[in-house]
Amino acid sequence: MPIHDKLVKESIRKTLSNMKCESCGQHYQPDNICFRGHRENCWFISVYCLGCQTLIPGIVRVGMDDISEAVTYSKEAESSQLPASVDSNDVADMSAFLKDFNGDFHSLFSKT
Repeated sequence: MPIHDKLVKESIRKTLSNMKCESCGQHYQPDNICFRGHRENCWFISVYCLGCQTLIPGIVRVGMDDISEAVTYSKEAESSQLPASVDSNDVADMSAFLKDFNGDFHSLFSKT
């Protein structure tokens, strides 16, 4: 696995584990965040909430600046803290998008 992929995954896990489930309010656990794949800067994930036993699919879009910062960080820092790539607004935007998303990824990616 390329180093920047590993850093992006760690950053997404860290950010999402600081967030709470909308249904029950429990924090997501890093081990319950599963990466299904990615295409360019879109990461396909699923998050399992232990509190309400809900499986939440999602797409996290990571900007190239975030990836560059993560790679630079890995070369320069000894600390395990990573720059946040996803914030609560990103998750809210994705939730709104997924509410109306019909699952047609082919059409979605052919637009870009």
